[in-house]
Amino acid sequence: MRSERTALALDLFITASRFSRSAAKVPAPRHPGVMWRVLSTLSYQGPMRTGQIAESERVSQSSMTTTVDRLVRLGLVERVQDPTDGRAMIVHLTADGEAALREQRGLIVAQLDSYFEELSDMDAAVLKRSVELMRELVDVAEQAYARSEPTSKGA
Repeated sequence: MRSERTALALDLFITASRFSRSAAKVPAPRHPGVMWRVLSTLSYQGPMRTGQIAESERVSQSSMTTTVDRLVRLGLVERVQDPTDGRAMIVHLTADGEAALREQRGLIVAQLDSYFEELSDMDAAVLKRSVELMRELVDVAEQAYARSEPTSKGA
């Protein structure tokens, strides 16, 4: 029998996933969803190797290499030599990449804004606190995941 907190965790996971997929349906000018996720990952986590991005996005490294190549051609990311390993490259978000990500997020927020305007002040406060709690949970989960990972991340 599931505990109430386990049921809450499952419900949060399902609802957050549905919310994210719903928000992602906002038409993305010129770029598929995976490209926005990569830009978002780089914006939040900072520069990383292609293999690390692939792992984060749960896709093959060859698939992520194709995506990163396209982002490089578009000027949204750049590859820079890894200062700790001259054989490896690190993917960095460019200023154009940050601007494109801000623009796409703005489109999503504009579409969702009317729904949030209809919330009562109390419901808005509850959601605000929920977002804070979700950030804390994500931070804890990411730290636990990072500790369980092998020390050599993908190239």
